[in-house]
Amino acid sequence: MDNNASLSESELDELENFLLYERCPESSMMIDTLHGFFTAIVLTPANLVTTHWLRWVWDMDEGEFAPEFETVEEANHILGLIMRYYNSIVSMIDEGQFEPVFMEMNIGSGSEFLDAGGWCEGFIFGVELFSEYWQTLIKKHPALIEPMKLLGTEKGQQTIRRKGLDNPRTLRTIYETIPTVVVALHEYFRPQREWEVATINNSIDSKKHRVAGSSPLPKTHSAKVGRNEPCPCGSGKKYKKCCGMVEMLGVS
Repeated sequence: MDNNASLSESELDELENFLLYERCPESSMMIDTLHGFFTAIVLTPANLVTTHWLRWVWDMDEGEFAPEFETVEEANHILGLIMRYYNSIVSMIDEGQFEPVFMEMNIGSGSEFLDAGGWCEGFIFGVELFSEYWQTLIKKHPALIEPMKLLGTEKGQQTIRRKGLDNPRTLRTIYETIPTVVVALHEYFRPQREWEVATINNSIDSKKHRVAGSSPLPKTHSAKVGRNEPCPCGSGKKYKKCCGMVEMLGVS
């Protein structure tokens, strides 16, 4: 099996059902939450191996409990699906074709509504889990994670209700900024990812992720940017079409 092959619809259903199954802890991630979590992990500019994050997939509360696999074969199969799900997100981001996975909600009369709350909750969970790599960005460019904070945290939901933004049209506008900010985040962290790779390749001790005395992380810029100027994240788009999109919504 190709570990980089995207999951088929049946495989995605299988993984989703397993995460909901009674042998998984109640605090395991839903499939949309897992997608958001993986997106944050992929974007994080660090050499995060599977053991750094897998236990949180099974138990978002404590990272302690794990499923009760019936056989070794079942464990390997499920872990294979998880890694392919993860790798598919890597490919989408690298190829500039990222699409988040939102939950479809039936709101009656045959109508459906996309709910981004679970995806955003998973994303913010990943950001907070590895917050040391995100602190500078959060301080200098908070708009880049503002849509996820609004939709994936209790405080954000309160802000949405307080400002009267909890209507389908406005929520959809916020949803539509997410692929754009993911691309912007990918570009923002590019220098740090390249530094990380170079550090690992030049390390005398291959077991360490960083070399003592190595050059500091590249500096990021926080100067005021005009709305029609190139976005400082490096996406190549105008600021108003990239990191400034959330600011335009008046929700930051």
